[in-house]
Amino acid sequence: MRCARRIEGQARGIQRMLGEERDCDQIVQQIAAMRAAVDRLGYQLIVSHLQGCLAGVDLPDGSQRQLESSLAALTRMRT
Repeated sequence: MRCARRIEGQARGIQRMLGEERDCDQIVQQIAAMRAAVDRLGYQLIVSHLQGCLAGVDLPDGSQRQLESSLAALTRMRT
């Protein structure tokens, strides 16, 4: 997942910033960005897992559409 690599790069960047004794505000801003990326990754994993769990389940048409709509909304909420 591309998001996981972004998180890894952000963590390295924060480590480098700490070593360079960069301004606290800059470091905190990078930590906030990394936390947001971790949240996005968590939501992506949850949605993917739910889709996998429900792939073989036979739901009525209306329920299937509603479920797909809800998963799409969850994805949009955190991306």
